[in-house]
Amino acid sequence: MSQLDFTTALTRLLSNAALRAEFKSNRDITAASLIEDTAERALLLQLSDAEIDAQADALLNKRAGQVAGFLPMTWEQLGTAAARTFREYACDSAWPQTHRRHQLDAIGFAEWLEQKNAPELVRHELRRAQFAVGDKKVSVCLVNHPSVPITARGVLILRRTTTGTRSWRIWLPLP
Repeated sequence: MSQLDFTTALTRLLSNAALRAEFKSNRDITAASLIEDTAERALLLQLSDAEIDAQADALLNKRAGQVAGFLPMTWEQLGTAAARTFREYACDSAWPQTHRRHQLDAIGFAEWLEQKNAPELVRHELRRAQFAVGDKKVSVCLVNHPSVPITARGVLILRRTTTGTRSWRIWLPLP
């Protein structure tokens, strides 16, 4: 791992549960692997596990709030389990580092739900988010909606225009 400045090292520590666990079990070695500068490393070592955990929780809550904004219907469908479910996902995934990290995190969470066959996932939210970060001009896919009976499926059509994205959903009864 390349050597980092204090702020970057702390950010990596707060956003990576595995690295936090490593830091808790062997603070000196982990800190040395992150920060070469002894003064900055000493600052990191002064932080208590409780302080690091509190900051990591605050970051995770912010991250969850951003994802909920991109997947509002899915979040609503998850109900009281939403935060716990997101935490499960977040423990297994690193926070994307690009300028589109919130969108990519929402896609990652939705894809994780999809892999688990979670009935709460509103697939048109996932498909719309995937389309937004991609470069396709048109996308057509089957989707569901929580207020539409399981006996119906929707067709989602997304089209990129010069002024944004246009979308249409058509609900069809299943035989």
